[in-house]
Amino acid sequence: MLDEATDVMERYLAAWNSHDGQLIASVYHLDAQRKSPLGTHRGSDEIRVYAERFWHFAPDSHRFAPHWAAQGNVIYFELLYEGIQSGPLSTPRGELEVSGQHFRMEGGGTLEIRDGRIVAERVYFDTAEFLRQLGLSL
Repeated sequence: MLDEATDVMERYLAAWNSHDGQLIASVYHLDAQRKSPLGTHRGSDEIRVYAERFWHFAPDSHRFAPHWAAQGNVIYFELLYEGIQSGPLSTPRGELEVSGQHFRMEGGGTLEIRDGRIVAERVYFDTAEFLRQLGLSL
């Protein structure tokens, strides 16, 4: 299972950092679900649309997972995601206007794997800190 987890983790990071929507969709199952403080997205196509919107929000963004481990079909990871906000972003609480500010999200998450693809993703980070870095507040 570790070989499969390593493969999935490498493809996951490569897809998010490629800013290629089709590559993102290929990493997730058709019925995958992704949850984060920025919303819940169901299905690989909806996840692709979210990713493309996030890349518009921060075209230079880059995702890192400096530490991760797998147990069974679940990967646990530390997440670092950074970039400069140069576009708007829709959230469950409304749209974030362009700030031009650098952000660095630090958090963690899980990936559940089925048949070599992600079937569920949960991402956790401090929303208040993220907004503060953009010059906004809750």
